[in-house]
Amino acid sequence: MTKYTISKESQHHEKIVDSRFFGYVFPAKNRENVDRILTKIKKEHPKATHICWACRYLNESNGQIEYYFSDAGEPTGTAGKPILKAIENKNIINVMCVVVRYFGGTKLGRGGLVRAYGGTATKTIEKAEIIPYEKTVHLKFRSSYKLYPMLEKFLRNTSIAFETTYNNDNVIFNIPSLPESRLDEVKNKVIQLGCTLIK
Repeated sequence: MTKYTISKESQHHEKIVDSRFFGYVFPAKNRENVDRILTKIKKEHPKATHICWACRYLNESNGQIEYYFSDAGEPTGTAGKPILKAIENKNIINVMCVVVRYFGGTKLGRGGLVRAYGGTATKTIEKAEIIPYEKTVHLKFRSSYKLYPMLEKFLRNTSIAFETTYNNDNVIFNIPSLPESRLDEVKNKVIQLGCTLIK
């Protein structure tokens, strides 16, 4: 069976009864990615009532699919599992879905919570660009500030997710999950522009 993944993160927001739900989907291919995403979301939503999540990724060392989830204080089985089910229904791997809830005063009950978390996760995933899975590699390179706008445009136009860090002299581009089939194309482009690859 063909496996799928997502090319970049997506978001969805909705109000259900009195509570607000914020859904996020991110590419994530290991537990380190998952922990970093969770830290980021917790910083963005310090006053959230619950930050529930699920992840599913391929362990490339043994070929097994691993998954984890958290109800984050909601009744057991009402949040993390429905989020995971939404991921599994699309047969997606190397992904993390987070659903943030701000409680509005009206309890939804177990069934209502399952529908709210599962539904928010499904809608968030459907907003993402779902693509066939292929093995990915990690690419890192150094760029001058002058080249930054050109590189950012190139990567965004080709739907490649990246992170940047800045220092006094240059910008470090980090591409954690570059499809292996696109490695030569991206490497050649950044070298041609005058960037330095980082091992």
